[in-house]
Amino acid sequence: MFNLDNLEGATQCFVNLHGNQYPVLIQGNGNTPCLCIGIGTLMQKTLSVNFKRIFTVYSIDLYWIEKSRLANPTALTMTQIIDDIFNVIHQLDLKKTLSYLIIK
Repeated sequence: MFNLDNLEGATQCFVNLHGNQYPVLIQGNGNTPCLCIGIGTLMQKTLSVNFKRIFTVYSIDLYWIEKSRLANPTALTMTQIIDDIFNVIHQLDLKKTLSYLIIK
């Protein structure tokens, strides 16, 4: 769960992957969805008001942060990561999505 106190106008929903539930932070009211994966919660704090007028930003950390990490992250393949991203896009019912992925 996200602390929405400092994120004006933000909402939250959840997606399910591999039997785990991951929170998605939603901010902005633009016509184009922008999916930020990896350090998505940090991205929300750095985006300008104008950016959020153009895009609706969906931020998700997935399994890239300690509290949501996978039991064996070294076994994760690029194919699995891509499949998970498409699964998130599908669950959020996003169309013509701009996706931004950060892998440490």
